[in-house]
Amino acid sequence: MLQQIDTKEKAYQEEEQITYTTILHQARRKLGITMTEYSVADTIHKLGGGKGSRKIGGWVYGSKEGIGNNLGMSRRTVIRAVNKLEKLGLIERQPKTNYLRSTDKWFREVELEKRKISRA
Repeated sequence: MLQQIDTKEKAYQEEEQITYTTILHQARRKLGITMTEYSVADTIHKLGGGKGSRKIGGWVYGSKEGIGNNLGMSRRTVIRAVNKLEKLGLIERQPKTNYLRSTDKWFREVELEKRKISRA
């Protein structure tokens, strides 16, 4: 049953289209990441339903190739970005499956800032 749910969610994430990414340059510079890396992290966050999401535990089942296609990047570019983002503690990888999700650090440094800006 869990495998069936995982398969359906993976198919959904592969088809999901992120139509835009708002880049908070102050947060991006503070984190020491490029716009490409920011876009990859933001896409992972959105596809996972955001930190603390009950939906699949926030894990992204989509492939790196699918993320790259969505963002107009090569699979290799996404892999490099994921590796750096993981080293910085902005995303985490599930060891058994290599699924990805955003971390509390991403949520604190970026998502909370977005909320502050939208309230202003």
